[in-house]
Amino acid sequence: FLDQRPLRGWLSSQKLEGTKLLNCFAHGGGYSVAAAKAGCETTSLDLDKKWLDRIYPQMLENGFVDSEEEFKERHDTIYGDCFDWLKRLSKRNEQYDIVILDPPSTSIGSKKKRWSVKNDMAELVALAAPLVKTNGLLFTTNNCSTLPVAKFAKSCWVGLEAAGMVKYSAATSANKKGGAAVATAGATLERVIPMPYDFPTVGEQSVTNLVWRL
Repeated sequence: FLDQRPLRGWLSSQKLEGTKLLNCFAHGGGYSVAAAKAGCETTSLDLDKKWLDRIYPQMLENGFVDSEEEFKERHDTIYGDCFDWLKRLSKRNEQYDIVILDPPSTSIGSKKKRWSVKNDMAELVALAAPLVKTNGLLFTTNNCSTLPVAKFAKSCWVGLEAAGMVKYSAATSANKKGGAAVATAGATLERVIPMPYDFPTVGEQSVTNLVWRL
């Protein structure tokens, strides 16, 4: 997925020794491999096992691990539905420095229920946000070409509110119904990342990634 080069490049250039990353909808593990280059321990979650099985060979080929044993010590792959596993990981009190949500625009989950970024991104963010450590990062990616970035960002914000990641002052909370609510603490939008300038598109380059500091 060449449109995600800037984010993978940013990950691989960081110093991430001693940190943990959760890569949801991991596919072939592009983000996981980039993070491993920076010294990060990774967990890759996807509903397609054949793609998860490609992550270890990539890390081995790139020299990020020397054996399958070392791979299993520092990296994990979880075969399953992201919505379901985010709940499970939360019950286990798992915490990560970085959580990546890179869902397809629409798909069918393990229970044969169709979901979409347009309708379900807020729920997905609400499930993922509690897994992010304090001052950690939540990456949200919009792969739906018909969903404007403003609506996508609003869905993410609704999910962050549902997870209790947005705090309002007492005075602001009282005036919230009047439409003047202003967040005073909690989640902040830290990075807005458009597609690479050389990625072929029709019209203006769209913004695909929003990075939130929690």
